[in-house]
Amino acid sequence: MVRISYPLINGCVVVSEPGSDPDLAAELNGAVVFADYEHIVDTCVRVVASPHVRSEYSKNARSIMRSRPQSTFVGELLGRANQ
Repeated sequence: MVRISYPLINGCVVVSEPGSDPDLAAELNGAVVFADYEHIVDTCVRVVASPHVRSEYSKNARSIMRSRPQSTFVGELLGRANQ
């Protein structure tokens, strides 16, 4: 999440492989374009070719990131570091 938070906050479209956290993937659904590794290039081409898709994901990304305060990220990271 840390690597993609800055682009998402700024409304950039992010294409990513699904991660190991299904709850996070569900939360980011509509903000991150998820694609299996073998489909990443085709997915990027499709997203770049569609202004409507880019606009929707950009809006969703900003909205979702505004609902997640930075303190949430920091707390999660600190919790992992202390384990």
